[in-house]
Amino acid sequence: MAEPMSPRYETGRAMLLVGIRRHHRFADAGATIPEQWREMRERGRVAGQTEATAYGAMCGTAGEQFEYMTAVEVDDFAHVPADLGRMRVPEQRYAVFTHEGHVSTLPETWRRIWEDWLPNSSHEPADTPDFELYDERFDARTGSGVVEIWFPIEDRLVGRKRVSVSERTETARYRIRLMFEWRCGNLWCGNDAALDRFDVGPIEDLLPLSPGTRERLEQLGVWHDQSLNWEYPPDPGPWTPEEEARFHAAATEMLATLQAELGPEFEVVYES
Repeated sequence: MAEPMSPRYETGRAMLLVGIRRHHRFADAGATIPEQWREMRERGRVAGQTEATAYGAMCGTAGEQFEYMTAVEVDDFAHVPADLGRMRVPEQRYAVFTHEGHVSTLPETWRRIWEDWLPNSSHEPADTPDFELYDERFDARTGSGVVEIWFPIEDRLVGRKRVSVSERTETARYRIRLMFEWRCGNLWCGNDAALDRFDVGPIEDLLPLSPGTRERLEQLGVWHDQSLNWEYPPDPGPWTPEEEARFHAAATEMLATLQAELGPEFEVVYES
């Protein structure tokens, strides 16, 4: 029987991460993620990179798939190559787990965190990316060594009530609405502060988003346009319930990506 997990607790500083973002099937990740890391290593040092430590960040899940970012930290986004994704990681409280051995057994450590440790802890996941940290204790050539898993947490109870996502975002300055309008844009201002800074929408071109995220957002807009009966809009569109569910899952994943990239000054909400 495995020993109980005993993480240490850290307050992680804010970071700017850049790297390759890619979608994987959970069933295939054991083969596809190492290939993504190989591509990242072949790129060499990224402009503005601050240290050799590498990060494997979870960017969101949807059904049987998830998005994973192989990344390094940079001091700013000014000189980031256009084909690399960007992510703002806010200052956050983490439970830090140590994985020792080959990376092929990492999924089991992740499973134990979610299924064994978390339900029996006094915490719940915070609304920010979790990530793997690879430093000098890990040998990329052999795939073995020490990997730290930084799992973002918040206290499950505050007083006598659970902390909600809306309560966590009360300090956000700009409210942004992810709302797909027919051939009109996808991101809109949601409060006076956002309107004062960005004016009326759509505002996707005015936000500090990575080229990859802009491209995926545009693709979602094109996909959404296909749900309308353009010959006679009052009639039902061509989408099946299954396709509508797939779209909303992808939009929810985009919501998490936007929130991670824009950072704590922004609250992003999805209006379907």
